[in-house]
Amino acid sequence: IAFRILVLRPGGGGSAAASSAEQPNEEDAVLRRYSQFAELRDRVGFGPKAPFPKTHAIRSIFCVLSAAQLEDRRGKLEAWLQQVVTAAARHFLKEELWPELCSFVGAW
Repeated sequence: IAFRILVLRPGGGGSAAASSAEQPNEEDAVLRRYSQFAELRDRVGFGPKAPFPKTHAIRSIFCVLSAAQLEDRRGKLEAWLQQVVTAAARHFLKEELWPELCSFVGAW
């Protein structure tokens, strides 16, 4: 299962995750799996205050997560990613991670 990340293209705030008030085009969406978020978390570290959602490893192997569980995970991943992007915009993220973050959110 992949999670859709809606990317805001140039304009105002420089935020990578789209809010519900803004209507990005469908082509502005990139798909990322939970494991890709986990890899990015490992590279970024545990700096963001938003909790990174736990994996449901055993459950997800034997049965599909419910729609509510997936939506909860998506919301937590979005909040976590928003904090990472905000940290990068404020130059709190190591510079060597910027290209990786831009690629992750589809900005490159």
